[in-house]
This record gives sequence, C-alpha cells and structure tokens, in this order.
Amino acid sequence: MKRIFLFPLFSSYIEIFFEKILFFSINNLTFLLIVIIIIYMKYRKSKQRDMIYDILLSRKDHPTADDLYLEMKNIFPGVSLGTVYRNLNILVEQGLVNRIDSAGTFSRFDGKTAPHSHFVCRECGKIIDVELNFEFGSHIIDDIELASRVEDYKLDVYGKCLDCSP
Repeated sequence: MKRIFLFPLFSSYIEIFFEKILFFSINNLTFLLIVIIIIYMKYRKSKQRDMIYDILLSRKDHPTADDLYLEMKNIFPGVSLGTVYRNLNILVEQGLVNRIDSAGTFSRFDGKTAPHSHFVCRECGKIIDVELNFEFGSHIIDDIELASRVEDYKLDVYGKCLDCSP
C-alpha cells in the first residue's frame, strides 16, 4: 500500500486507517479522514510512543504494559511505567493498538489491529494469534437478522498451551 504524504508526521498512521476504511463511500471517507487528522493532531509525535508501537508490531506474544516497560527500560533508561501506560492508552484511542482484556489478568496489547482470532491458555494466560481454516464471511453475517451493519467480530479459542499441557 502506498504511503500518503499529505501529513508526513502522520503518514504511517493514516496508512493503517486507510486499510480499515476502504469500504466507506467517498463522503464517509472524507469525513473520516478529517476526524483521523484531528485525532492525531491532538497528540504530539513522541519517540517513546513510536518505540512502544514498533515493539508491539514486532512482538506476537501480546505483552502487558509491564512487559513493554521492561523492554523500554533498555532503550530509554529514564522511562516510567506511567509513561508506558499513557502512551498505550493514546495508541488504543488512536486505533493503532488493541487492548485485550482477559478475565483475572492484566490487560495485554496487540499491534495487529485487523480482525483475527486468538488462542488463550486457561492455565498461564498466554495469548497467541491463530489463523482459522474457515472463512468467517458474509454468509454468516447475512444470517444475523438483527444487525443492520456488523462492524467487528471476535472469536477466541480457549484451552491449554503446549507449555501447560501434560
């Protein structure tokens, strides 16, 4: 996908949003682009936020804020846990990162924002991205009579991971 350089500081962020909004009409697309620009102009660009985002994109293990904090300490020794939490909240608000709330454990964060499924270990809480071998597509969505427009879906698989299995 081509990067849009109308706003160089925000080009990578806008590119991600364009992947999500291709199904909108031109009027909705124009309106959404204006909203996106306003959201991103709300916060200044930050080296620490960019680094947190890069770390999340490179990791597949859905780290907690504490995990990210420990990794950030190696790069930015003076970073605080509060800074990591604040920047994660901003990234979630901007739609660049997903927060995964698991019952009874700390929130985990996922840099992969496209709809996908997870395997969740009931023993240790590990969350792993999984690709399911079937198409969760329009034939299922068409059967949902009460929904006028499905915006998102979530399908998680639960069990014990290889490390926790006997």
